[in-house]
Amino acid sequence: MPKIVLSVFLFLITIVASAQYADSLIAMGWRDLIKDRDSSAITAFEQAYELGVHLRNYQTQGDALLHLGMCFYGVSAAKGMQYCDSAQVAYEKLKETNAPLAVTGLNRCLQLRSTIYARQGKFRESINMSIEALKAFPKNDKTGTRGVIYTSLGTCFNKLNQTDSAHYYFEQALAEHLSTNQVAYLPLAYVNVGKLWLKEKEFAKSKEHFNKGLALSQKSGNQQAIVSTLLALGDWHMAVSKKDSAAHFYKKAENLAAHLNDRSFLLKALEMQVEWLTVAGNYPEVTQLQTRIMNLKDSLFEFDEQNLRKKLEIQFNVAEKDRQLELLQKEKSLTLLSNYILWLSVFSVVIIAALIIFFMRRNHLRDKQLLLAKEELVHHLEEQKRLREKFLQSELEHKESQLSSLALQMVEKNVLIQEISDKLTVGGKGIENEELKKTLNKGMSREKDWKDFNAYFESINKNFYTRLKEAYPDISPNDLRLCALIKMNRSIKEMAFILNISPDSVKTARYRLRKKLHLQTEDNLTDFILKL
Repeated sequence: MPKIVLSVFLFLITIVASAQYADSLIAMGWRDLIKDRDSSAITAFEQAYELGVHLRNYQTQGDALLHLGMCFYGVSAAKGMQYCDSAQVAYEKLKETNAPLAVTGLNRCLQLRSTIYARQGKFRESINMSIEALKAFPKNDKTGTRGVIYTSLGTCFNKLNQTDSAHYYFEQALAEHLSTNQVAYLPLAYVNVGKLWLKEKEFAKSKEHFNKGLALSQKSGNQQAIVSTLLALGDWHMAVSKKDSAAHFYKKAENLAAHLNDRSFLLKALEMQVEWLTVAGNYPEVTQLQTRIMNLKDSLFEFDEQNLRKKLEIQFNVAEKDRQLELLQKEKSLTLLSNYILWLSVFSVVIIAALIIFFMRRNHLRDKQLLLAKEELVHHLEEQKRLREKFLQSELEHKESQLSSLALQMVEKNVLIQEISDKLTVGGKGIENEELKKTLNKGMSREKDWKDFNAYFESINKNFYTRLKEAYPDISPNDLRLCALIKMNRSIKEMAFILNISPDSVKTARYRLRKKLHLQTEDNLTDFILKL
């Protein structure tokens, strides 16, 4: 009897220690996430989740999944939402045990969902969700969630140009983070309030907030926050006409952002420098930076695709490990059960009848468990198939996004080059200006852009060009480009910018294309192309 008590006591100690270790893993992952160490953070959260599954601790499972959603939503909104949904399921199971923390977890999921909606431009829906989530957190909340919700509300109202509401919620977020000493969120809170003061031309107040944010981010080592505050200080110097100082802050932000995993910070720093150089009239360097930005966006597309594939592989591996672990546990239980039955069979003949009945019942239970295990295996296979289909769908959407972005980049590049060319024309007809205009015109008609465009387009619309050429041999390469833009449902103005011709020329090209496609007067060219 004492041995049994000791075993139970040791078992309980092991469970408590494992739960504490899982909590420490989540805390460690959060610290890594703040310092831009995404890979380490994801590993810590996944280990915490596996511990939660092993211990059947829904609180740990929900917390780990929620933090994984925070890691992933910046790269893939769909992936972040999927983790958010899984965390919500865990908290719902926790709620069935009447645990008080379940409601808090569910509302944290609601706020993460609100943040993802805001990223997708659904600001009204995001505001409603944040207001609903705010009701679950008291004013003395120590988790910092109220401050996060206030920031989300301020961001949405700011995007909707409701400055008064944005100012109110950003101030509330700053006060909340100060009261709870949330160092991770404070720099951004100072920057948000400072930007509103800058918008109202309160230069002293805005600079004071930016400097406080910079000091806090440097103290905590939050590199992303440092870059954000440096960019804000650059904006401040631009607003007060200290353009040389602004260039210093933008350049410093660029150097720091170059070492961050999240390349969007580097992209923002380069874009701010383009704005400054455009104002300064340094067009050659503007062109160089625009080329860097285009290359960076291309690399971001490739990185996002690789990152998404890697994370899907991780999810598949975790699901497979969980399934194998459950099967091993069931197999072990069934093996122990069979051994126990065989051991009991050596007892006296008096209890043989009872043992036979018992054996038959256990066999029935085992068959039932095996059937359940097989059903779960089928379910997991179906789930993997569904995830694979989702992956293929997201890959298609990603390629469509790349194609649209490439078309938009071509428009923006041609517009910028045309503006620079117009300014050079106004500036005179010097030899240097003429050479630069030739270079700019050459850049507007780069075949490399069209090769990239055709590659993305053909990856989405298989054999589109081949079918057109086979059906209409007289069709020219320029006609094929026009057909591709019509297939993308671009307007005549957008086609003109992309093809570097006038809108009237686009209309003429469309008329000639109709003739080559043998279309009647009542036939609609756009409908014909879209149905191909």
